Amino acid sequence: MITLAIYVFLFSLAASAAMAWISERGEKKYNLTAVYNSNTLLVVSFSFVFTYILLMFSSFIFHGLFYPMQLGIAAAILLYGSLKELRYRGLYKGLLDGKRKETERLTKALAEDPSNSAFLERLSELYSALGRKKEAIEAAQKAVALNPDTTNKWRLDQLKQGSGGERK
Repeated sequence: MITLAIYVFLFSLAASAAMAWISERGEKKYNLTAVYNSNTLLVVSFSFVFTYILLMFSSFIFHGLFYPMQLGIAAAILLYGSLKELRYRGLYKGLLDGKRKETERLTKALAEDPSNSAFLERLSELYSALGRKKEAIEAAQKAVALNPDTTNKWRLDQLKQGSGGERK
């Protein structure tokens, strides 16, 4: 009896950890900070309690459903993870598309006003976020040449050191 309770507890804990990992993945892999929020703790807590109660109930009342319930829970977590991954990829693609469009607009604006250091500083951020480090450094160097303030110098130093210098 105690062994079953420990096993159900560990299975529920693993299922909840999987739910937390799925929720955090949007923030860590795709840098989608708006996706991971305070509701994640609520979802993980609910999944733990639900899984624990469901498995304990099935083990006492419906002995034959204990293992199929575990498989069902595991399948549900896999489905949830797959759907969230598709959502994260879609949001990330949209985020990158937005940054590409902003880059194009800034490039056009700089053609009209090449001495605007704020445009160059933002262009440097965008290039860095898009993984175009060489162009980011060039834009940051131009921004420093036009306006050698602390922000522009800091960004250039960060880019040269390899940390990116992006604002979150």
